[in-house]
Amino acid sequence: PKGVDFNISANARIALDLGLESVISNSEKYGSSTISIQVREDEDDIYISVVDDGDGMNQQSLERYGTPFNTASSKEGGSGLGVYFSLQLIKDAGWDWAVESELKLGTTVHIIIPKKTIVL
Repeated sequence: PKGVDFNISANARIALDLGLESVISNSEKYGSSTISIQVREDEDDIYISVVDDGDGMNQQSLERYGTPFNTASSKEGGSGLGVYFSLQLIKDAGWDWAVESELKLGTTVHIIIPKKTIVL
């Protein structure tokens, strides 16, 4: 929003890049025809959200999202480790993440970056 520009460490940049890559890859694996990245901010945080129109998740899958070897059936397979490791890197950077999903309506994954962890 409004030309937000920020500087982050090399490790945080890797965490963000891998996090986005893994979440987008999962969106593609689980039937998305449209994927968008949205950025917004509030007083304390910047939110980078990956929004898709894929298969979505039931409550059990939603609760397991981001855990190792979470291998629900996908069109392309996978070990379930990509998102797990990426989200661990997000946490190690001092950031957070959240996920919202509904079956047949898609999934939104938010990467939440506290402004106090970056230089604006």
